[in-house]
Order: sequence, then structure tokens, then C-alpha cells
Amino acid sequence: MIVVTDASPLHYLVLVGEQHLLEQHYGNVVCPHAVLDECAHLHAPEKLRLWAAKPPAWRHVVRDSPSQLSGLDQLDPGEKAAIETARTLGASILLMDEKKGRLAAEAHGFAVVGVLGILVTAAKRGLVDFEEVMARLTQQTNFLISEALIQYARTTLRNPVT
Repeated sequence: MIVVTDASPLHYLVLVGEQHLLEQHYGNVVCPHAVLDECAHLHAPEKLRLWAAKPPAWRHVVRDSPSQLSGLDQLDPGEKAAIETARTLGASILLMDEKKGRLAAEAHGFAVVGVLGILVTAAKRGLVDFEEVMARLTQQTNFLISEALIQYARTTLRNPVT
């Protein structure tokens, strides 16, 4: 399974110290160079910049793929690169949170998972306390999520589909 990430899942998971969940869920994660550039940018949080400078073994940085897909003009460089890299590599999953990027990726047929989905899966596997991590995420970062989505995640955790 090939998994490609945009910057936002890396950003928020690193800030709350849960980046290891990516390796636990997916093994290896492909990170386009433009995404790494966003993580290492001067305006990125210091914790994220330090993480970007010292790559874990499971993060594989690749050269950005050339743009061939339509409808990506309004996305930031990292989102474009993640979607194009997913196309080039035939990725199974694209990790992304921003609505415009998710919609564009889904329009091109990609399965998209965001931070909330990663945390729900981790909670189902007993790897994290969902409420505790969500509290850190919403209190210690600028992560924006609707209460309706959080409630949906809680319902999913209480009533797992078998």
C-alpha cells in the first residue's frame, strides 16, 4: 500500500507528539518535496521544522511529480504535489485535511484520510485515548474542526461497524 501525505497531517500530529501513528498505521509514508518544504518553512512551528530536518525512517521524501491533473490550480504547492505524487505512484491513500485539497483529491478518485480519521483508527486499535488527543489538538494547535465532525467520530468509536 502506498500512502502519500500533505503537510497538514504531519503538522498537527507532530505538534501533539503523535506522528508515530503514521508509521503504526501505514508503515511507510511518501512525502513530496514541496510538502517537506512547507514543514521546514521559517513560519512553520519550530517543533515541525525540527522534525522535518531529522527524518524518521518511515518518511520517504520524493521529488515532486509534474503537474498533469486538472482542477488543482487553486491549491497550495504541497497539496498539488501530494495529489500529483499520489497519481504518479498509484497511491492507495492520500493524507490531507484542507477541504479544497480533499475535494480535488476525491474528484480524481483518491481515498483521503485526515487527522481525525487517523486518530479514530488509532483509538479503535487502542493506541490513543481519542478524547485526550483531541483535547491536545484543539487546545494546543490551531487545528480547526467542527463539533459535528468530532461528534461523528465519537459515535463511530462508540458504535463500531462490524
